[in-house]
Amino acid sequence: MFEPVEWLFEGAPSGWFAQMGLARRDKRALVWVPGKKPQTEERVARLAARASLTGCTQLAFRAPFASLIDPENFESLICWVGLDIDGDDNPLPIAELLERIRCACPGASLRLSSSGRGVHVLYRLAAPIRCPPNQANILIRYLTQFAGAALDLIGVRVCKRDRRMFWLSGGQNAWVYRTEKLLASKLPELLFAPATMVSPPTLSGNFSPEIILWAERFQAAGILQDVKPHNLVYVGDVVKLLKTLGIRVKTRSPCSGNGHINGYIDIGWDTISLWSYADGHKIWSHTDVESVCEIFSEGAEHAHKLCP
Repeated sequence: MFEPVEWLFEGAPSGWFAQMGLARRDKRALVWVPGKKPQTEERVARLAARASLTGCTQLAFRAPFASLIDPENFESLICWVGLDIDGDDNPLPIAELLERIRCACPGASLRLSSSGRGVHVLYRLAAPIRCPPNQANILIRYLTQFAGAALDLIGVRVCKRDRRMFWLSGGQNAWVYRTEKLLASKLPELLFAPATMVSPPTLSGNFSPEIILWAERFQAAGILQDVKPHNLVYVGDVVKLLKTLGIRVKTRSPCSGNGHINGYIDIGWDTISLWSYADGHKIWSHTDVESVCEIFSEGAEHAHKLCP
């Protein structure tokens, strides 16, 4: 394994493997392992001989050469998080750009990108976070939101801070600063206080505490009566409530106050979603991040608990 990748995944328990990628010089990917299709070690080795860039995502899986739809890869571990800062978005001398980033992100490790003009801001987690791969983007955005806000305040634009492939070896990639500090994998507190209750919601399903909180908000606003997994609603009322909470929703529905049923709210154990008939798809969704996965913040020595 390449040195930056090995270092980023030091906290992964035995039997878990970094999701890695190989690419041409123009960053066109040759292969991801694991990826959409199953691979063999022999084929990956042949592609590695042609690759100019090597990298990894933030995730570790159990079966690197199987496909992502293989049952062994239905869950993953987030071992680190990163922010990608593109030189084209930040037309500053590289020394000044690095100094600004160091001031905003004092606990991060910094690595030049393959072009030599961008910067990768990297945080290793004190302990891996176990989650379904399709929830990783939500978690990574939560864990990097404060660093992203700090960079924005000093005029540094972040290109991406989600689950993605970071090309860490090849080109002009090089360490600028590397720290052994670890980011505690505790998620930020919820942004909204509980809504004032008119009466306790009647729940006909099993929901997580935060999803119950959202059901309480909708019931207090008179949008929901008995809370069920599938609830018919007037979309305009829901959009109005979300707006008061600082959430903007785009919809083709007129939301003109006619009060007619024109959508529905689906509620699952850890998710709540608003669907609009006019749009034909989900127009808002929220996931109870803390209930999606198990969070271990005591240190990497406890990571073995992730693998019963």
